[in-house]
Amino acid sequence: MGLFYGTFLGAYIVHLITVWPWLLGGFFAISPAIFLWRGEMITGTALLGLVLLQYIIKIPRWPAFAAWMKDLNPRAYYARCTMEVDLKDVQSEKVS
Repeated sequence: MGLFYGTFLGAYIVHLITVWPWLLGGFFAISPAIFLWRGEMITGTALLGLVLLQYIIKIPRWPAFAAWMKDLNPRAYYARCTMEVDLKDVQSEKVS
C-alpha cells in the first residue's frame, strides 16, 4: 500500500482526476466551434480533431487504473466533513 491509500490526500487526488474533466468536458466539446468562429482555424481544427479522436480510436479498458482509483478510496475525502451548528442559531419557523 502506498502513502496516499485510504487517506484524505488520496481521495483528493481521485477527485482531481475525475471531477475536473467531468465538469470541464462541455467546454472542451464546444471550444473548437468557438475558435473556428473567431477565425483561429489552426487551433480550432486541432481541437476539433482531438474531440473527434474519441470516436475514431477505441480506447481499451485499463483495469490497473480502475484498481488504483478504488484503492485510493475516494470516500475518505468525505470522512473529514463535519457540520457544527449552535442550537441557539437554529430557530423553528412556520412556513405559511
